[in-house]
Amino acid sequence: MVGANGQPLSGVSVGPAPSADGGQCNTVYDDTDADGRFALRIMRMHRPMGSSDSVSLWIRAAVRPVPPEVNSTIIDRTLVRVGVASIGGVPSPVVATIVLPVE
Repeated sequence: MVGANGQPLSGVSVGPAPSADGGQCNTVYDDTDADGRFALRIMRMHRPMGSSDSVSLWIRAAVRPVPPEVNSTIIDRTLVRVGVASIGGVPSPVVATIVLPVE
């Protein structure tokens, strides 16, 4: 997660939005660390019948507003294609960068 000048953004809330191909997943949102990095682990994925071994997901990022009672106005997302592994398997990681309009 980087800002408009390429600087890492910490404390940005990141998580999956509904799947681009109709699937639904559950996972917890994560916050970016000091380097702007985040990790999401999709634990369960409900996909349409006949789906392939990968799925497209929107990854959504939102800057936490101050004060916290206010809704975030700095939000963006990116579409990623991730591999699906069966129980006990480990899919290949996907790297995505989201640039938010923050100076």
